[in-house]
Amino acid sequence: MIKAILSAQFTLWKRLLKAQKSTLVQVILIPLYAVGAAVGLGFVLAFGENSPWILVSSVGVLVLWMFQYTAPSPEHQIDLEKCIALPLDPRRIRPAMVLVEMIQSRGFAAILCSIVTAIGGSIGLAGNGVAIVVYVLGIVVSFATAIVGTAAIRTLVSSGSERSRTFRGLAGVVIFVAVYFAVIANGDVTQLKLDQYLAWTPFGAAIAPTQFLVQGNPVLALISALLALAYLAIAWWLLLKGLRRELSEISVSASAASKSSSAQLLVPPLRFNAFGALLSRQLRYLIRDSRMVMVLTTMLILITGFFVFGVISEGGMHWVAAYLVIMMPTQGANLFGYNGPANNTVMVTPTKPSLQLKAETMVFGVLSMLLAAVYLLALGVVESFDAVWLVIAVTVICGVVCSMMISAALSAYNPYPTSKPGTAMMKDRSGQNSNAFISSLVCLAGVVPLIGPGFGLMLYAVNNDALGLGIGGALLSVVMSAVGYVVGTNVASKKADSSMPEIYSQVRNWV
Repeated sequence: MIKAILSAQFTLWKRLLKAQKSTLVQVILIPLYAVGAAVGLGFVLAFGENSPWILVSSVGVLVLWMFQYTAPSPEHQIDLEKCIALPLDPRRIRPAMVLVEMIQSRGFAAILCSIVTAIGGSIGLAGNGVAIVVYVLGIVVSFATAIVGTAAIRTLVSSGSERSRTFRGLAGVVIFVAVYFAVIANGDVTQLKLDQYLAWTPFGAAIAPTQFLVQGNPVLALISALLALAYLAIAWWLLLKGLRRELSEISVSASAASKSSSAQLLVPPLRFNAFGALLSRQLRYLIRDSRMVMVLTTMLILITGFFVFGVISEGGMHWVAAYLVIMMPTQGANLFGYNGPANNTVMVTPTKPSLQLKAETMVFGVLSMLLAAVYLLALGVVESFDAVWLVIAVTVICGVVCSMMISAALSAYNPYPTSKPGTAMMKDRSGQNSNAFISSLVCLAGVVPLIGPGFGLMLYAVNNDALGLGIGGALLSVVMSAVGYVVGTNVASKKADSSMPEIYSQVRNWV
């Protein structure tokens, strides 16, 4: 059984790398960066005055689990839902599912990081043979807990209804953002004495016996060692529970549409025409599409987190939220791909694909403008509507317009298939192709050439009291964003009208 599952994983993994070259970049970069960070921490463990044994191990486990929850690895190819008709015993396949996690790039990186930190920590403990043995054994237990926990997270999150999976995904995002800002707010971890708290959690319990032995407290060392083994046993049991659920129930797909009469009406005050119908359909469907709910809600959480943290800490991070607001329309940068087979419902009508493209792009633009208005109002209250606020306001509004154009252009020129609505986050393979990678890069930096020059002029004018340059920078931003929107949208519309059959052939099947 183990050999068959590992063979299937390896075969499908090779096919994935051949078909999706962008995944190969991830396979190379993840171990590279992870080992680089581990080497740096290894030197701290080896030669630092106060070696943070527990903290280093805890960071590794936490990062691995958080990435598994919020950004599952695309390398995992074993979908147990497709094997639901086979007489598989969860207990027999449990070791294989753990090994599947180990032979991916993240598992390989975890192995290398464990070896590096074990060497670094052992050097730091030179002269204390018992502590070295306990530390190395602790690294082994910590690694086992991390890998088994990773497999358990995958199986537990993959099961259940669409709504429950969406809520679990959003909960993971909230936890990730909270941890991220907590770390930033407390950069000097020595003041927090995190070790004394992490020693009793699944993240650091396996390494805690080493620290307690060095401090001369064998009783606490024994208790923490037993606790670490208990955490490993719990992870092992949770994995079995998740496998049983995954092999006994089929994932619930998108929920049925509402049968109420209001669901059949246009969103007011839209007019009863093709454009209004398409725009209304997109607005209503956004809240039913778990993919869009996850993406848009995650952006809102990040924007709120950066803004609130920036205001509280007075570190300026609330200004960074402006760029996230600008990027909001690009969340619809693959409209035809998100529609998938449903594009056919528009193609069989006398409606131009360009009209569909403009209507669906407009939805993201309108929502982004509303978000921009709320953000700029809150920012103005905090910053007293000063000159810098005015610069940001002009840049954000122009940036949202530019992002709408980029979204339309990418939808027409760079479509790619996505997973069907309701797909579990752990099984979503929407981003496993080169087109998705290209879109992410363009969305990230595409607005800079259009709004960057005007923003630079306005900022320079504010710092040098040059009113004329400030007005010129504002006009430059407005003109470039307006021209870019008109030209880019028209080009994208012509592409959609002339190449819709080719576009449909690329996105008509879910992945």
